[in-house]
Amino acid sequence: TAGYDDFPVLGEYEYAISVGVSGFCMVSSGTTGLIHALVSLMQLISPRALRSVPKQLYIPCGIIKDKPVLNFRSVHLCVFPETTLDFIERSITMAGFAKYSHIIIEFWGMIKFDCADFMSWDNAYTKDEIRPLIKLAEMLGMEVIPMLNHFGHASMSRVTSGKHVALDNDPDAALLFEPDGWTWCLSNPDTIALLKSMREELAELCGSGEYFHFGCDEAYSYATCDICSKKDKLKMLTDYLNYLADEAKAMGRKPIIWGDMFLDSQKW
Repeated sequence: TAGYDDFPVLGEYEYAISVGVSGFCMVSSGTTGLIHALVSLMQLISPRALRSVPKQLYIPCGIIKDKPVLNFRSVHLCVFPETTLDFIERSITMAGFAKYSHIIIEFWGMIKFDCADFMSWDNAYTKDEIRPLIKLAEMLGMEVIPMLNHFGHASMSRVTSGKHVALDNDPDAALLFEPDGWTWCLSNPDTIALLKSMREELAELCGSGEYFHFGCDEAYSYATCDICSKKDKLKMLTDYLNYLADEAKAMGRKPIIWGDMFLDSQKW
């Protein structure tokens, strides 16, 4: 079996595995690389005899040296009212075994906020229920990217569902949104303050990381209220996006947004 000294210095996230008759050796320059090495080693385990007692398993002899082609390898996980904790756990585990580097978790009204209880369904999960899942992702070498829709999808539901988390719970919250309830009202300072409090809670829940996902897609009813409709739509939007970028920087994070609203040349 090759040992540590048999491999040259490995780069970030790169790892090597050597399996011989007498044992195995895993080498990496960092913790994430060792996690990926262990995952690969587990995937190499093969059955020899399953009806025997005990079962007989083996790992083929050989050497593997591997590293990711892309440093950013992300999967997006939506948590709906129908999504169970068990499903989330299994999804995170599968993502870890696929060696993703990041996992985006988007709660569709399914996390209880301290700052606004009307922004979650009655069966939403508590932070204490979610924290073990965040820890699981970290143990599998992934960064959890918090996500909160800051433009469209303000109802925390699909556009076809007819549901609205906030307005179903508290109709008096209507002015936080454009008249149809689908898009956040960017001219309302209460909207800006609420979103700030919500994203701070999500960032704390998901732990330290490099990114924050602001959503910003499908804002079909942008600037339709009495106040927003009288403003320069493009300037209001660019000011808002620059504000979010500054907020992300202040959190020590990089902003992520969807691009569909900004690729539609007819929208502006």
